[in-house]
Amino acid sequence: MVNGEITRLKEIFERVKELLFLPLSDDNYNKAFQAFYLIIDIIPLMVNKLPAMQIVRGRPRRQKDELCTNKSDLSYNWKYRKDIKLGRFNQQGEAVFYASMPTESKAVDYILTCALECCKELTTEYGVDLQEITLGGWIIDTPVDVVNLCFDDLHLTGNPDLKEAVESYLRAIRANFSTEAANFIEEFLRYISELSRTTMGNNECYKLTSPFFCAVRYYYDIQLKQPVYGLLYPSAMTLAKGLNIVLTKDAVDNFIQLDKVVIYRSILLKPERKTYKIDKCSDIIKVVGNEFSITGYTYPHD
Repeated sequence: MVNGEITRLKEIFERVKELLFLPLSDDNYNKAFQAFYLIIDIIPLMVNKLPAMQIVRGRPRRQKDELCTNKSDLSYNWKYRKDIKLGRFNQQGEAVFYASMPTESKAVDYILTCALECCKELTTEYGVDLQEITLGGWIIDTPVDVVNLCFDDLHLTGNPDLKEAVESYLRAIRANFSTEAANFIEEFLRYISELSRTTMGNNECYKLTSPFFCAVRYYYDIQLKQPVYGLLYPSAMTLAKGLNIVLTKDAVDNFIQLDKVVIYRSILLKPERKTYKIDKCSDIIKVVGNEFSITGYTYPHD
């Protein structure tokens, strides 16, 4: 089917890319969603079964905040949905679960990746003097299907196993489709993958990445009756070295559990104001059930 649809696919893809430079509106969002849906209906995406493992999600802690005491404090934002803005893979007002994952690279600390993703101020030139982050270690206890968007050489260089999985997928694509069709599939997936780890001044990339995930979920759920519960994608705040995941509410409610909680403190070193000292400022708490109590917390002035 792909081999006979190349001209049409290329036309649709060009229209998608044009939407990146048009104003954000409900109409343009819907056009992107429909275009992605048509493409996904024709080309096979790379779907991985995510094994049992730990992922980390962070919540910035403001100085006057109370300490977290409930699993829901560290989960997706179910309390203040009206405050949720359009995000990398969520619609406005839609609660999803962003987290960071370990990679094979010893040079990449996924806890640091998580900290940078949830507190982007840490990457600005002069940063913030002090920032605390409550980190939750979540265990995926039931394997779930997620779409792999790691077709990015910057990330794959430091993640050999994932690189081999991506190359195996591309070999299968080349073996089963014409050269032109295989080239289009790879170009499309590399474009979306690179867009997913791109930072733009006004987050223009969200105008495409968000409707893409929306189209993926809708297509796999409605058409294939095989729900996809998330996406793997390179971390924007680590220049694609880290690995992130976004999961749906259903995945969080049914397939993952909060296992540990700890608070980290980041202090901007003076007078240079260019590097941070980051370390734990509480005990690592083992969580059983929904409630927990932070112990061993030290105040910034201690």
